[in-house]
This record gives sequence, structure tokens and C-alpha cells, in this order.
Amino acid sequence: MNKPIFFKKYFWYFILIGSLFIVCNSTWLQSIYIFNSYAKTFVQLTIIGYAILYFYNLIENQVFAPTVSKSLRLINSAVLIYYSGSLFIFMCSNVYYENAQVYDIFWIFNALLNILFQLLILIGLWKVFFKKKIL
Repeated sequence: MNKPIFFKKYFWYFILIGSLFIVCNSTWLQSIYIFNSYAKTFVQLTIIGYAILYFYNLIENQVFAPTVSKSLRLINSAVLIYYSGSLFIFMCSNVYYENAQVYDIFWIFNALLNILFQLLILIGLWKVFFKKKIL
């Protein structure tokens, strides 16, 4: 699949700078004894960005069989649903920690999103590996 030139050229720089940000966050910005919401938010935004880029590449470069392409879209949708939904939980998790009832509700929501995420991936993989063979 063709990636935009920007991502081809700067991918390893982005990984290096992102890793340094995560280490700096754990060292100076947020204590290691609380939830690292800045680093988690950064990682989730990165995953969401690459999932959107993958959708674009999947649509522009149709190199897979239709069944595989549908499964890849389903799996990528699972990634987008889970990480987009849980982004807000992780962004503000230190604020929610003060109110136990709100905190519990958000983590139950995260667990439900995770179940949906796992089911969509299972269905996507099932369709590829256990499809009926046409005789």
C-alpha cells in the first residue's frame, strides 16, 4: 500500500520523538504513581491517526480479495471504535478519580468497548480463516 510521503519520510522520527515524550512525561510531567493520562492520550491519538490512514489506504489501494478487505475494514473499525471511545476516559482519568461513581461508570463503559472491540476482531478473523469454500 502506498503511504503518503510525509509518513514514509518522518515515521521513525515520529516514533523516536513520541517515545521521548512518553519517557519525559513519566519522568517530569506526571508522577509514576498516578495514571499517565498525557502519554496514554498521545498513544491513543497516534493509533487513531494511523487507523484513519489505514482506512484511506485500504480504499485507495484495493489489493486484497473482497472478503479479506471486508474483514480488514471490520478490524480497523474495531480499532477506531475502541480507541476513540476510550480516549476520553484516559484523557481525564485523573480528574474522574476524585469521584468514585463517575470513575466506575467510565471504566464499565471502557470494559464494554473492549468487549465490542474483541468481538469485532473475532468476527473479522473468523470471516477470513473459517469462510465456507465454494466448490
